[in-house]
Amino acid sequence: MRGKLFGLLVACPFDQSNPFHCRLYEIRKKSLKERYDWFAELSEENMLDLLVCHQRCLGGREASKEKEASE
Repeated sequence: MRGKLFGLLVACPFDQSNPFHCRLYEIRKKSLKERYDWFAELSEENMLDLLVCHQRCLGGREASKEKEASE
């Protein structure tokens, strides 16, 4: 879980961007050290919450892309 979430601190895996609606938007704008320090303080519960949010968002973005491609 930690490894997957740490990767999200760099960019959105969908398109390697930093979408403004993402809960990690402000964190991604910080220095690498600040992101690491923030990450080190996260509880397991908060990590799980962020991963669930990420999965929902990613699923929605993928569905939108598929819909656009089929039109």
